[in-house]
Amino acid sequence: MSTCNYCIFLYYKKTAKKRGLILKKFPSSFGLGGCELFMVPKSISISEIKSWKCPSKQLPNGDVNWQKYQVGWMMEIPDHCCC
Repeated sequence: MSTCNYCIFLYYKKTAKKRGLILKKFPSSFGLGGCELFMVPKSISISEIKSWKCPSKQLPNGDVNWQKYQVGWMMEIPDHCCC
């Protein structure tokens, strides 16, 4: 059995805190539902993150900031451990 999304999300939050960063969660821009997770410095605003380009045919890996800060995509994050 694999680690559930709740536990992975907590792992990302702890890792961000250790690095002096914060974890931000946004609705996915791929049209598949779910959410994107970004581990960013506290100085980066929400509007700045929303301006980053997600992967597309023109940018297969997204823009530079997307590649640097995006840590994951999750379809859903439950409110408890499901492991």
